Amino acid sequence: MIDRLPNLRNLHVFASVAASGSVTRSADNLFRAQSAITRSVKALEDELGVALFERKARGMLLNEYGRVVQQRAMRIEQELMSCCIELSTLRRVPPPAGLLHVLLNEQRLQAFVELTRHHHLGTVANLRGVSRTAISVSIRELEQHLQVKLFERSAKGLIPTEAGGIASFRVRRALGELRVVQQDIAAMQGSMEGTVTIGALPLARTVLLPRAIAA
Repeated sequence: MIDRLPNLRNLHVFASVAASGSVTRSADNLFRAQSAITRSVKALEDELGVALFERKARGMLLNEYGRVVQQRAMRIEQELMSCCIELSTLRRVPPPAGLLHVLLNEQRLQAFVELTRHHHLGTVANLRGVSRTAISVSIRELEQHLQVKLFERSAKGLIPTEAGGIASFRVRRALGELRVVQQDIAAMQGSMEGTVTIGALPLARTVLLPRAIAA
């Protein structure tokens, strides 16, 4: 099943408006039209099912939902920026300007993480419901923008390189934050949602854990 995650570009625009308190200032900072900024914020609010701002004459003020989403947005961008910096450090060159925007595509990031897990384009394509070519092109574009090789071909399939391992760690953390944005909002509305993941050793997994869950 494909995760339906909030749009990362809309979340990035939201974070900019939240930080500046103004659509106008955010438009200047992001070099986009004010109407585009407004559409992005509205699209994110529609996606999450709640208003994130109080629209007032003196600007855009975060409401209680907006403040929670802002915290997640900040953590996501910190992880993605760390990814850019660490990959640039590996290459011993400064990160190129605008590199963060390359990573603001949740569908591409999900495909990348799934490929690090499954190692085969066909498996990931089936999971994503797209063609092998689409996955291959997406990963190739990611490598071109990041200016690193993320995978090596082997008898076992596509194996992450050192750069691929670094990127995978940061991207997984960012996607983890993105997945719980809607859960945060549901919890604020009194509805607990989400998935609990438990790591266990073989004995606990076959004996102790099933008994604990049943109890």
